[in-house]
Amino acid sequence: MPKISLVAFLLAFTWQGLTFSSPSTWSFTGLVTETRQVSLMGFPAEVARVQSADFEAWVIQRMDEGLFEVVLGNAQPGDRVRVSISGPQVSKKGLDWKECEPADSNYCRLGSLYDDGLLALDWNVPLSPSNAFIHLGHPNPSWHQALFWKTEKLSHIPQRRSRSGLPGCRLALPR
Repeated sequence: MPKISLVAFLLAFTWQGLTFSSPSTWSFTGLVTETRQVSLMGFPAEVARVQSADFEAWVIQRMDEGLFEVVLGNAQPGDRVRVSISGPQVSKKGLDWKECEPADSNYCRLGSLYDDGLLALDWNVPLSPSNAFIHLGHPNPSWHQALFWKTEKLSHIPQRRSRSGLPGCRLALPR
């Protein structure tokens, strides 16, 4: 079995794919495989590539607008992470940054600037990297369209629940 297939197979049993949970949270878990220093919208930023069970996503960990910096995570390659976004701007339908509170916070201002767009008439939500991910089920493969979601390191491997509600198989990946 090729190495990448084995990794994908192991992740499918240990990681949570994209899910919505109350109160107003979209999340997934995975393994950080790479970090990069990049420029997003002309601002210095750090992004991380996260391999999840069903997809690979780039997430923003830090973005410096010049007057302020927003830190969304500090994971390194090899870290097991939970990537999530929650708050009043989040619904099962998608994200609407106009609802972010407090509206004058650096997080809400930069999130709105980066992860907001014109109204997608077929989805009835603003077109953005986050909303495209939520509606299509897979993120954009480019770091240029990284997710403005928070990343937290996990100290344990979350268990996937089987259809019966009982914990599923738990496999530990080497670090």
